[in-house]
Amino acid sequence: STWTPQRAEQKAAAEKTLHTDRTVQIHSL
Repeated sequence: STWTPQRAEQKAAAEKTLHTDRTVQIHSL
């Protein structure tokens, strides 16, 4: 598989979303 900037952006966006979800869960407790 080839590494592309677009794929890197998608990975970064997914990690940011995951981090946001975790933060929301912590504040929701």
